[in-house]
Amino acid sequence: MQAPPPTEICARFVMMNINKLFITLSIILISLCSSAATASSQKVMQFPGESSQIASPNGRYVLVNVDSESEEHTLALGDNHELYLRDLRNGKEKKIYAYGRAVEALWSPTGNKLMINDYGGSNYANCIIFFFDIGRTSIDVQEQLWKKMRYNKSIFGNHHVYIVGKKWFSEKRVKIKIFGHGDVDPHGFTLWYQYLIGDSFKKL
Repeated sequence: MQAPPPTEICARFVMMNINKLFITLSIILISLCSSAATASSQKVMQFPGESSQIASPNGRYVLVNVDSESEEHTLALGDNHELYLRDLRNGKEKKIYAYGRAVEALWSPTGNKLMINDYGGSNYANCIIFFFDIGRTSIDVQEQLWKKMRYNKSIFGNHHVYIVGKKWFSEKRVKIKIFGHGDVDPHGFTLWYQYLIGDSFKKL
């Protein structure tokens, strides 16, 4: 059997490498798209801010911030900002949270949960996690820390303590940063935890 000419062998070699390159580029592109989607779902929105709303990754909900400049409203309720959840599936909208100074909002990857970091004062911040896939319920992270770690002097012995949700690892696990200063830690402290929602804290 006669061997193929060198030019044909060369062409086959080039085509094989082009196919390999195409497959490699496709894998890289898929990876980049996946990373971009994850980054989008992890976007932190600050209220009040330039934008007054942020949509959930699943496209079902929109979190809407409403600011009130009414002095009567502020004196009566103590909070002059409110967060509303708009359900695009049925058109209903309901207030889920009120705050006085500033918050950060961070949707879970599926959009069925929401973390709110409430910077309620110059000496404290707290994280609230809302659930929308099992009815409207919420978890106060500070209360959960008290139940699990009430004897932690850094968290509960300093005058300035900030509990902030930083990232969703999954729908059930989040990354929590706790930092501050005071009598116990005059030079400051920083703690990182993985929080299994409704269950336990694992130090990072």
